[in-house]
Amino acid sequence: MDDFFPDDFFYEILLRIPAKDLLRFKSVCKSWNLLISDKFFAIAHLSYSKLEILLALGQPKSQKNRVINFFTLNQQDNNLIKFALEDNQLLLKSACDGMVFLQCYHDCGKIFIYNWVTRQLKRLPPPPEDCSRFVLFLDDSIQKYKVFGIQQYTTAITTMECFMITQGDTDWRFVYSIASEDKGQVKGITCVEKELHWTARQDKFSTNYVLYLYSMDIASEEVAKVEIPFEMTNYHALGQVRGSLSIVSKCETHVEIRSLADKATNHWIIVCNIDVESIVSPLLSGEPKLSNWSRKLYQFAYMDDIDSDTYSDRMKILIPFEDRLYMYDMEKKDLSEIVIPSKIENLFIWRVLPRKSSLVNWE
Repeated sequence: MDDFFPDDFFYEILLRIPAKDLLRFKSVCKSWNLLISDKFFAIAHLSYSKLEILLALGQPKSQKNRVINFFTLNQQDNNLIKFALEDNQLLLKSACDGMVFLQCYHDCGKIFIYNWVTRQLKRLPPPPEDCSRFVLFLDDSIQKYKVFGIQQYTTAITTMECFMITQGDTDWRFVYSIASEDKGQVKGITCVEKELHWTARQDKFSTNYVLYLYSMDIASEEVAKVEIPFEMTNYHALGQVRGSLSIVSKCETHVEIRSLADKATNHWIIVCNIDVESIVSPLLSGEPKLSNWSRKLYQFAYMDDIDSDTYSDRMKILIPFEDRLYMYDMEKKDLSEIVIPSKIENLFIWRVLPRKSSLVNWE
């Protein structure tokens, strides 16, 4: 068949086939096997891959011997597809290009990178002690994946030490150190526009604190620090909205997204403010059991690839209740129950990440 069509013809077709189906096509012929196995093809394939919702579900922290399972959500039929992982004592720390970064919560030195399509599980060298904040990202200047981690400890001062490991390396290397006389608390890290970003809360007084944004240029590894010019709740996270750095703030009744409009002037604008209480409560009130849903436990996913000019339309709100899980689609104005493969008592959502399926592996 290859004799009748140019190689580019098959290349363009295969790029548009879902990752899990491509694995079956490797057996068609030797040339297809070589192409689909090529790491540069895997990276190019990402451009055509749709976002999926990745979920870490289990019991709350207060429950001993809790089990955490990982799923991807099939949005066509609202079914969850469970990861083929035997170890259920892992925490989901980061995800990038179809790979997830996992850390064992009983032994922080055990860290892994896993691709849920290829099922490749790669154990990495143990990180420096007390490293608990990580981000997995692609350094496109060298076409290699890296993991960046922050170690935080407090004595008379609070110290943050930053480390990194690159695909192919055998150990972590020290990158940067930050010390402050104020007590600090580092929040999660993200990669946006060729920079790594994280926030650190620094207490000035017992009832007052300042939130700082740290940004590290991936190429130069230089770090800049600015004060966040507005008040934030404790439940906030950094992310990316339409290619720009964003801060998502969550409270019991609202979700607010601010986007960095001008980095030079540290100017942020509110691009989305959703009253979750007014949207969800009327829908749940029809079912007596759901009328007492916990406003503290809901989570959300921002689907950046939805074709809409309205920010709120890209939000999907996930609501756990007892052993059931519901999702409200802001675009479709629809509440539906998500089918969980196995019953989970006292269901708790540990993480929600919109991520792509891929053939990319950490090799």
